Amino acid sequence: MTHRYALAAVAGLAAILTVQSLHMLEHVAQVLQKFVLRQPEAHGLLGAIFDFEWVHFVFNVSLGAGLVLIFIWCRRTAGHPLPLSLRAVVWLQGYHVVEHVVKILQYYVSHAEPTKGILGFVFPVIWLHFWINMIVLALIVVLIVGDWDGIESHDRSALAGVSTVQ
Repeated sequence: MTHRYALAAVAGLAAILTVQSLHMLEHVAQVLQKFVLRQPEAHGLLGAIFDFEWVHFVFNVSLGAGLVLIFIWCRRTAGHPLPLSLRAVVWLQGYHVVEHVVKILQYYVSHAEPTKGILGFVFPVIWLHFWINMIVLALIVVLIVGDWDGIESHDRSALAGVSTVQ
C-alpha cells in the first residue's frame, strides 16, 4: 500500500516540477519584457492567450491541490515528520493561492486587470509573483534532490523509487 503512495508522490512531483518550470519561464519572460525590453505591458510568452486573473487563479489552486496530494501521499508513506522543503512549499503555495483569491475578489469589485492582491500593495506585483514562483520551484527541486531529513532510509528509498544500500 505505501509503495503505491510513494510512486504517486514521485510521479506527482515530476509532473509538478515540469509544469512549475514552464510556468517560471513565463515569469522570466515577463521580467525581461518589462525591465530589459521596456515593454509597457509584460504578459510573458503566452500572455496574450492566458494572462487573465481566472487563469492564474485556476493554475495556482490546481498547483496547490497537487502539492497537498503529494504531502498526503508522502505522509502515508513515511508516517512521521516530512521534509522541511515539502512542508514549506505546501505552506508557500497555500499563501500564493490566498493572494490569487484576493486578486479575484479585487477583480470583481474593480473590474480592473491586473489587480494587486495583498502584498502587491507593498511590493511590485511582477517581482512578487516572480519570487513566489521561484521559491516554490526551488523548494520542489530541493525536495526532489533529497531533502529527506527525518525520514527513515527504507521510507526514503520508497519515496525516491530506488533501493538504499546500508
